Amino acid sequence: RRKVYKSTDTGTGDGNEQQQQGVVIAMVVSTGANFAIAAGITFAMQYGFFLVAWCLQTDKVTDMAYSLNFMVISILSLVLSEEYYARKIVVTVLVCLWGMRLMGYLVMRVHKMKRDKRFDKMRESFCGFFGFWNIQAVTIAIVALSFMMLNTQDGKNPDIQWSDYLGWILFAIGWPLEAVADQQKFNFKNEHPADFMKSGVWAWS
Repeated sequence: RRKVYKSTDTGTGDGNEQQQQGVVIAMVVSTGANFAIAAGITFAMQYGFFLVAWCLQTDKVTDMAYSLNFMVISILSLVLSEEYYARKIVVTVLVCLWGMRLMGYLVMRVHKMKRDKRFDKMRESFCGFFGFWNIQAVTIAIVALSFMMLNTQDGKNPDIQWSDYLGWILFAIGWPLEAVADQQKFNFKNEHPADFMKSGVWAWS
């Protein structure tokens, strides 16, 4: 009886282990698939905006493409996960708030400036300009890894931790500071285009 009992118990343990392994594999596959889709959309967006920028020889879509891409893949990764937990929703909203603020400022700046002098020589070479857009796409993919790893994790809804609140508080402080710093620098450059700003919020850095 003891032998039969042990054999039955081992079989149950093996079944549970196999089931857990299956769940882990499914999660990895699902996460990898969602990330691959988001990465593919990132490169597709950047290449699409590159063609517009190259054909029109303009810089007015460069910064917009950068900020907009973060918003698109943050929302997309959340929707693809089909799991709307508090942490995922809050992080996605914060990414979108950051992206909208940054995009609004950068689009306003380039429209005021008419062009970005940093790209003047780069725009003359198709390969050089295309290389920049590839670097921008890779940068977006790397920076987005943090919220992509969160949003593409299926079946995980841990409790909100103190570190979550700390991160949200830092965002609440940093987001308006970034906006103030950008506006101060923009105003300064309009009055002193050749000088380096050492006042205002920028003085802290």
